[in-house]
Amino acid sequence: MRVSANAVGPYSPFDAPGLVLPAYALLHLSAGVAITRNASVEVGVRNLLNRAYPELRAADFVTPGQPRSVDATLRWDL
Repeated sequence: MRVSANAVGPYSPFDAPGLVLPAYALLHLSAGVAITRNASVEVGVRNLLNRAYPELRAADFVTPGQPRSVDATLRWDL
């Protein structure tokens, strides 16, 4: 099992002098299991707590960050 996080401290967007955006953190979790000797599967969740955050902010332009998402990976060794 893997747990990872991204933390962003308070920052000012480059086109908004004097504006300071608050800090935020994202939590990610993934786990994998071997199915056979040659195959494994891993399932992960990004933004586990579904935190709303700005991916990009420039003055009045805001691109929202990715909401909670789930992905799965199947690995097969030949």
